[in-house]
Amino acid sequence: MSEYRNWEQAIEGDEELTEAFEHAAFIHRDALIAENMDSPSEITFELAWRDVRNLQLEKEVEELKREILEMMIWEEG
Repeated sequence: MSEYRNWEQAIEGDEELTEAFEHAAFIHRDALIAENMDSPSEITFELAWRDVRNLQLEKEVEELKREILEMMIWEEG
């Protein structure tokens, strides 16, 4: 089963994340409606693009972490 179906358990007890999830869900729902994305295919490709973009951003964050760590090590040396 998809992770999003268990979102409540994944962020249980974190009110800030719960509010952020609910807010984002309404925004995305309204955007899909406004863009007439009502076919499963269109929605699938939109979600796939978002997943890919999230992966790109995660890679960038990891690269920045490595750069910061290298700078810290260089400064200590």
